[in-house]
Amino acid sequence: YNTLVKGYENCNIYSKFYDISQLTEDDNNLLLQDLLHMITVFKEFKMHLIPDKENSVKATIDFILTDGDYVELNERAKSDKINNLEKERKLVLVKEEAKQKGILIKEGSVEYETKRDYVKEAIRNTEKGLQGEILVLNFERERLLKNPVTKPYVEKITHVSQNGDGHGYDIISYDVDPISSDKVIEIYIEVKTTIGSRNAPFY
Repeated sequence: YNTLVKGYENCNIYSKFYDISQLTEDDNNLLLQDLLHMITVFKEFKMHLIPDKENSVKATIDFILTDGDYVELNERAKSDKINNLEKERKLVLVKEEAKQKGILIKEGSVEYETKRDYVKEAIRNTEKGLQGEILVLNFERERLLKNPVTKPYVEKITHVSQNGDGHGYDIISYDVDPISSDKVIEIYIEVKTTIGSRNAPFY
């Protein structure tokens, strides 16, 4: 236990302790699962970096160390494009007729970067993610309006991811209960958005 170890401790965001005497070969899946969870947390954290020309990471850390709260951090991390998206909320799905006629949507592509700008990348990912969520919100509103049973619930649709990423889903919507057609149940929607092709894999 020396200054180097203390330095690592001070820079630690997220860790988990394993007692090596208690680990077996069968625990390998557990280790992989925990690692994937940590990567997810890291990716979520990147999306909340405060844009700063000098040093976004330092600006974000300084904000956290001065007891800045999550809501304000979330607001500061928003780009102008995100603010405009939240105001407009005009994204809609491609009409079904267009798909049936074989009209293809031109998919976006990501240019290869030799030096990655993680801040710009995080902002771009956040913008794309929000676009996907707005698309689904609008789709859900249209879907509920078409059914007299679900129509009264349109205004209850909730965009929960705006208040944090810890819910495990992005949107609360409603649907007809499959057991009883005159009842309505909550449904929980997790949205994944990509600028790749429709078959692009995602984590």
